[in-house]
Amino acid sequence: MASSTKAGFLQAMKLLGLCVYGGCVCNIVSNHVMLLFKCEEKSMYPTINKTSRDDYVIVEMISKSKGLLKKNDIVISHQPTDPQEFICKRITCVAGDNIPIDNLTSTTSLSVVPRGHVWLEGDNRLLSYDSRIFGPVPLALIVGRVILRVWPPSQFGKIS
Repeated sequence: MASSTKAGFLQAMKLLGLCVYGGCVCNIVSNHVMLLFKCEEKSMYPTINKTSRDDYVIVEMISKSKGLLKKNDIVISHQPTDPQEFICKRITCVAGDNIPIDNLTSTTSLSVVPRGHVWLEGDNRLLSYDSRIFGPVPLALIVGRVILRVWPPSQFGKIS
């Protein structure tokens, strides 16, 4: 009887160890490698949210940490005016690029994207709250690059 209790205890400890290990792996992956993100806004229509209200996308964070983000990448970023909120936008200019005149507003006095920043815009310009309003976005606010849509299933695939 005592040996079966000991065996049960050891089995429970192994299971607990696997759970802790799995939790650590999930934490590392979701904080440093990739995460699942829900895009709710209409500013990226028709690229995102074309057939549904919400698209779920996979966001990889390695490109950002390696400095590999480039023009035309779609990214998830903290909103500059409210860092608790997230936005999904396309990088249209990178550091050193001239900002096209039609993208400048009365709130933007810069004509070149500063070092350590990107210029973000939504594909649906009429409904997009983006760099044309809040200016260049610091790279530190970028979470990662959108690489794959996983929901809705009819739209599953790479996003470009």
